[in-house]
Amino acid sequence: MSLILIPIFIYSQQGRFIPDTSIAGIKLQDPISLKTIIPDILMLTDYTGPGSHAYLLNKDESEIVILTFHAGSSSAIVAEIQLTGREKKQIKRAKIIKLNIDRFATESNIKLYINKSDLVKIKGTNYELEKRNDKEILRYFFDNFETSSFLQRYNYPNYYADYTFKDNKLIIIEFGFTYP
Repeated sequence: MSLILIPIFIYSQQGRFIPDTSIAGIKLQDPISLKTIIPDILMLTDYTGPGSHAYLLNKDESEIVILTFHAGSSSAIVAEIQLTGREKKQIKRAKIIKLNIDRFATESNIKLYINKSDLVKIKGTNYELEKRNDKEILRYFFDNFETSSFLQRYNYPNYYADYTFKDNKLIIIEFGFTYP
């Protein structure tokens, strides 16, 4: 028997960013993954404003995921995902979906409340830093459609991932494709 070791963080050690495309098994631009987890998603979507949104809670209602569907696209195609902590007074909507999940995580296992150095170990150093009041936002962004097989696969001109920290704790995760 031989043991094969595969380095998990090679991409971040090289400074290369690997984008997240899912949370709780719901993938960007993949209606099948969404309908598998939430079969009646179309009835539970809030259609106010440009585009539409769906709101998901974890088991103890301490975290909320907001799925964004861009105007003009199919109603079950997620274009952007946001994860944040939830205060009881936030998001008083009739259409909230509660999932049997303890904590939401991206496919690279990014969760709320990790510290900044842990995120950078996973995602790499190729980010822009923005300071806004008492918060720091690490932004990973690329818009090189001509050379990016990732962007070409999804047929979007750019992708972003914003990680907002307060007191060195991750409080908001946002990622996806900006509205063209």
